[in-house]
Amino acid sequence: MFETSNLRDLTIDAIAKQAGVSKATIYRWWNNKAELVMDACIEELRQDATFDRSGHSAVEIITNQMRRLIKVYSGPTGRMVGQLMAEAQYQPEIGRRFLVNHAESRCRELMEILGGERDKVVFLADLLYGPIYFRLIRHSCPLDAAFADHLTAQAAQWISQWQDGTFCAGSPVTETGRPLP
Repeated sequence: MFETSNLRDLTIDAIAKQAGVSKATIYRWWNNKAELVMDACIEELRQDATFDRSGHSAVEIITNQMRRLIKVYSGPTGRMVGQLMAEAQYQPEIGRRFLVNHAESRCRELMEILGGERDKVVFLADLLYGPIYFRLIRHSCPLDAAFADHLTAQAAQWISQWQDGTFCAGSPVTETGRPLP
């Protein structure tokens, strides 16, 4: 359905019909279509955009994951995630759900791969993934192979600096507004 619909036009009736279930069945599991679509997107991201840790360096593990995420986001799932992010401006629970079910787990994985303090890892994650999400919602620049090449080259430098202790977080602030040490 993601191929042919957008979030605004998607209906629970259409979803139930395509799934071969009743609307009551849908509403038993989800309160609204945004929650259902979010769960579907998160499941696809869980399958296609996780870190593959099979014997590679941290740079390879992270940049390969970034490339897979960019590829997923360049298609229908990305279009829906972008629309969900816009919807989260009006339904903050959608944004929290995405944060808890996708972004937070990626940060935890980054901490396992790289080590370090949570606030600094979150800042690095903002640097690594912020450009992807900006393009996802902005729509004026593509999420394509050239972008992936450029971003992952920069990411490789930041990750290498992180590993050799020369990464400087500058003066960013934590999630609570405190400056990073």
